[in-house]
Amino acid sequence: MPWSATQRANAVALYFTLGSWALALRALRREWGRQQVPGRRTLMRWVQGFHESGSVDTSQTHHRSPRTPQTVRNHVRRLIKRNPRLSLRRLSAKTGASPATCQRILRNQLRLFPYKLQMRQRLYRGDRAKRTQFCRWLLSKWGSPHL
Repeated sequence: MPWSATQRANAVALYFTLGSWALALRALRREWGRQQVPGRRTLMRWVQGFHESGSVDTSQTHHRSPRTPQTVRNHVRRLIKRNPRLSLRRLSAKTGASPATCQRILRNQLRLFPYKLQMRQRLYRGDRAKRTQFCRWLLSKWGSPHL
């Protein structure tokens, strides 16, 4: 639920007034109703944001360290080297890059391609002739009217 800046400010003020998140949430339940109250973690995040920025405005973006294509590629390379069986989705979650970006890095820059090992029966020296003979026999039966 999107909370207004006034609601966030009231919740943070209650926290500071009462000195406890549990007491603040109880007071908010009485004031706003049971279903309208934020969770404990949400309230704590608002309080921490207020401590850091002096504001309860959540529209401010959290700034990460700058991500360049080089750093993303190096991070993908390290993760794949550590665990080559890592799925594309998990790789994406760990790097913070989109799955398409991870796939592009794997294919174009690292020259890695997905494959699935497929087990087949072993073919011996005379198998090719036997298969050819069977195929000819099947084609001759197919052409006959007495199937």
